[in-house]
Amino acid sequence: MIRSVETHTSLPSRRDAWPVVALVLLSIPIIFFGLGGYSVVNGDEAIYHRVATNMVESGNWFHLEFVGQHRVYDTFMNAPLQYWARALVISLFGDNYWTMRILSALFGLGSVLATYGLVAYLFNRWAAFLSALVQLTTMQFAYLHSARTGELEPMICFMLTLALLLLVRAVVERRSFVPHFVCLAVLMNLKLPLVIVPLGAGLVVLAATPEARGRLLQWIKTAAVVLPFGLLWHAGQFLALGGNAFDEMAKVGAGDLDKERFQSDYGRNLAFYLRTLFLGGFPYSTLYPLAAAAALRWADGLRQRIGVRLILAYPALLLVFFVLVGRHYEWYIVPMYPFACALVGIFLDRLRHAWFGPWTAAAAALPLAVLAWVRIDVEGFNPFAGRATAMEPDFSMRTLGGVPPAVGLVISAVAISLLFFATRAFLRRRAGLVAALLLALLLAVGLHRTLYPLTFIPYVSEMERVRDELAAARAAGEKLAYPILIQEKGHLRARYYFGDDFVVRRARHRDDAYFLLLRKND
Repeated sequence: MIRSVETHTSLPSRRDAWPVVALVLLSIPIIFFGLGGYSVVNGDEAIYHRVATNMVESGNWFHLEFVGQHRVYDTFMNAPLQYWARALVISLFGDNYWTMRILSALFGLGSVLATYGLVAYLFNRWAAFLSALVQLTTMQFAYLHSARTGELEPMICFMLTLALLLLVRAVVERRSFVPHFVCLAVLMNLKLPLVIVPLGAGLVVLAATPEARGRLLQWIKTAAVVLPFGLLWHAGQFLALGGNAFDEMAKVGAGDLDKERFQSDYGRNLAFYLRTLFLGGFPYSTLYPLAAAAALRWADGLRQRIGVRLILAYPALLLVFFVLVGRHYEWYIVPMYPFACALVGIFLDRLRHAWFGPWTAAAAALPLAVLAWVRIDVEGFNPFAGRATAMEPDFSMRTLGGVPPAVGLVISAVAISLLFFATRAFLRRRAGLVAALLLALLLAVGLHRTLYPLTFIPYVSEMERVRDELAAARAAGEKLAYPILIQEKGHLRARYYFGDDFVVRRARHRDDAYFLLLRKND
């Protein structure tokens, strides 16, 4: 049971700037510190940066080329705005690791602030601050193919969150849908397939909400006018590449497909993404199901009802979309975090006003029990070591005195629930104590998981070290002996470091090594 709570349902004003200032200051160590101080982490940031660099060097900003390879797949799926923005940054500040990542970092912070703005509009600034703080201290959002690497996902997070906010405002305040669809047109020129998610979510939620159903036709008409402008790049590229464009794109996509890794079993895909979401969002992921159910129950008025329904619909459709794709990568679920974190922030804020009956006690006890029994350590885990596709190395249940972990988890949850229920008279007078305790424990774990990896800065990969040694040897006129063995995974990163000067070959019978052969014309 929740007491009646006064909510702040307007966008933050200047006098409410302290949460934004606090989030920006906290983002300095978590997102921006040492941003250019470590080697290339992922193949995607290598591709994005090298394509943008080639644009600057060649002067052709309409052709996506990575080490001599025309990236047809990326031309249609991941272009052109991010490449143009990266090329502009490189032209202004040079070719380096900082320019490789600064856009992702800025949009990572922008996504956090967009989450704050969304929840502040729907509920209040304290719930908004908690939501944004949870997102900022979520490890996968910070490190794994996201804000701290030169990836596309932070931009997607920002555009999806902004598009949701603009849609809610358009419905509630009877404004134009044009800004919402301009957002989606931009998204089409960042990651074309994902436009299905906000379109599907908007259609379902508007149709299912009686008070908003009257604006559905106007929403559809606006989409028909605005969204075709988002396809101008793709139409132009199709005409330029001819009828074989889609065949070539499919060939590139099939060439990247590892049949042992990518399964057509949708159940396996679903289990993979749910596990990834739990690991990447831990400890806050212990609250995701409870927070989603509570948000639906607590939503009051059109603004909150339609907002919460969209906050639930966006990640749900993202999950369905990627499960059906049939190929899975850990970073696909990154755009789900702004919405999952918004639900957690709303839950923690409203928990302060709860009367402690049996269900409320159980809701607060379950995440505490999980924290007591589940161990996901970050010690020794270097997210900069070319391992952004590898989730936590240690995911296990604690054992105490021979008690099976699953049994111990249930016993702990029941014991904590009984403790809360037994002291409910005390807790009712101080309703915020349990919420404060839960928040403090979650933030302590979240901060540790996001701050500890900073100890690995600076990090120099094996590939970068060998590249620098070879460059020094060649500059000194020393004769190089071939083949040269690199004991590190990452074919795309190997091409990034050596593709202009060497022929890169996979080492036979060695999954983690590459032979590098000097080009014949060198």
